[in-house]
This record gives sequence, structure tokens and C-alpha cells, in this order.
Amino acid sequence: MIYKLRDYQEECVQVGLEVLRDKKGRKAVLIAPTSAGKSLIISEISRRLTDGKVLVLSPNVEILEQNLSKINSFNVFPSVYSASVNKKETDGNLIYGTPKSITYEVFKDLNIKYVIVDEVDHATKPDSEIVKLLKKLKIKSVLGLTGSAIYMETSFDGAVSMIMTEVKGAYFNEICKVVSTDFMVENKYWADIQYYDVYDQAKEKILTLNKSNTEYTEESQKSFYEACNLKDKVSEFLSRLPKNEDAIVFVPDIKSAEELQEVIPNSVFVHSKMNKKLRKERVEGFKNGIYSVMINVGALLVGFDKENMINLVDCSPSNSVRIYIQKIGRILRKHPDK
Repeated sequence: MIYKLRDYQEECVQVGLEVLRDKKGRKAVLIAPTSAGKSLIISEISRRLTDGKVLVLSPNVEILEQNLSKINSFNVFPSVYSASVNKKETDGNLIYGTPKSITYEVFKDLNIKYVIVDEVDHATKPDSEIVKLLKKLKIKSVLGLTGSAIYMETSFDGAVSMIMTEVKGAYFNEICKVVSTDFMVENKYWADIQYYDVYDQAKEKILTLNKSNTEYTEESQKSFYEACNLKDKVSEFLSRLPKNEDAIVFVPDIKSAEELQEVIPNSVFVHSKMNKKLRKERVEGFKNGIYSVMINVGALLVGFDKENMINLVDCSPSNSVRIYIQKIGRILRKHPDK
């Protein structure tokens, strides 16, 4: 399938090319929310950069595979360097990879000219390993894309959300383009959303912040989950869904996920510490309709793409604006079945 770019997507591509080709060098962030087509924008930018070696980084294997699928649709097949997919290819002029697999020893002699980082707010704080690597490789221009250009920072007044270009020592120092959420809504690029509140607001005081004041502790999230009787509420809600509707459910811990799976037919759960092979099998099973309910513990937050997904159940409240945005983004994509 060959995709036709929307006008704003072509504008993003042109801005991205300007950043990367700047002779003085730039470290810029392009903000585009869920379903704005970041993987398509990345594909277009990377395949138009024909004058040097390009490295495209995705934060995890799910996003890597989605980005590969998009550029493969143009009959462009990059080299892949990622331990998560058991490939370490560096021979092509375009390389798609995951940050944890990239090492200085392997990439120092490849003469990488351009770097594009998808979901750039993920693990790119000034002291992060990926930033240290990019500096060591002496990459002149880097383009990052994200829908939530926010870091949670600790201050004397507690945790604060900060634009990632404004933190002390920020590697990325400019916002080069913004596709706003208002723009997506006004132009009907997002699916319509209905909100239903099932929390017992009187029990919110159960939620307590961790030592850095950035997020609620897992223990308090679990206590809140149990105090609000969310296991029964969720199972009752899901039992009323039409057979052709699916759902993604966020819960606070693995035990809650296991218990919920036992009472919800045709469900499966994943978590961030799960064996990669098993996690991939379950994610693919959900995408392909083998399972209708995906129960999620700290995984599939960023970039997970299932366009026809209709229901999201959030039983794991967050103190992070970034995480909240990422959760809601899982059901925003438009689809004829919605």
C-alpha cells in the first residue's frame, strides 16, 4: 500500500529535512500526537535522505516493527540492528534499530550522517545512554518525534512536567514543528471519545507519590485498585461488550493482571518484564483477533498501534501527564469499524 501524505504531514517532512540537512547542525523535536502519522513522516524523511547514511531509532520492538512495516510498504527495506528481532545488519544506507542494541564500537566507523529518534521523550534525558552515544558518535543533526515532549523533573516544590527542550543541559534545544491536538480534533483526524468515570473519588487519598514525587507508588495503586473494587467493575463492563469489540486494560501489577485474566474470557496479559517471545506472541494474537481483551502492566504504552481498537479501561491512575496522553492515544486512531 502506497500512502498519500496529508498536507500537514508533507509540511512535517519538509521541516524534518531542513533540520537534518542544516550545515550548522540542529537538535530539534517535532511534536505530532497519536495518529498524526509519525511512522509515515519518518518513512518519508528517511527515504528522501539519499546523500548519507541514516539511522532511525525506535524505543521498543513493537514500534520498530510498525515503523518497518510502514517503510516496507514503499518497497524500501532498511537494514535492521536490534537484538530484540535477532538482527544486526549495518550494510545499508538506511538502518532501523532500537537504542539498547546500538553500541559505539559497532557504529563508530559507519559514518552515520543523519539520526531520527521516534518517541524521543523516551529515555533521552541529558544523562541518558542514548544521548551519551549520539554525542560520542558526533552526530551533527538529530530529529526527534513525539506526541508528548515532556519530562517529569524533581524540584524543591515536588515533581513538575517540563518541556524536554527546557530542562537543564537538554540535548534537544528546539521545537521545530507542532501538530496540535486541537488541529487533530478540528479536522476530524481522531476518533470521537466518550469518557466514563468508575473511580470512587473519595478513595483518591489512597494514592501516594514515590520519593521523587513523580509517580504514584505501585503499592498505593494496587490498594486503590482493590479499594475501588475495580476487578469486579471491569469484568462486569467487559462482559457487556459486543462480541466484535475489543479492549485494552491497564492494571497496576502482575498479580492483578493474572487474576483479571482468570475471570475475563478470551483475554491475555502482558507486562514489561515478560519474555520477549511470549510477549510478541500475545501482542500479535491480540492484533489478529485471537484475543479480544489485552490486560497490560507497564507495557504497550508508547506507540502500540491497533487501529480498530474501541475500548480502553484504565485501572492504574498516573501522576504523569505524559503517561496519561500515551494511554489515551491507544484508541484515538480512526477506523471504519469505529
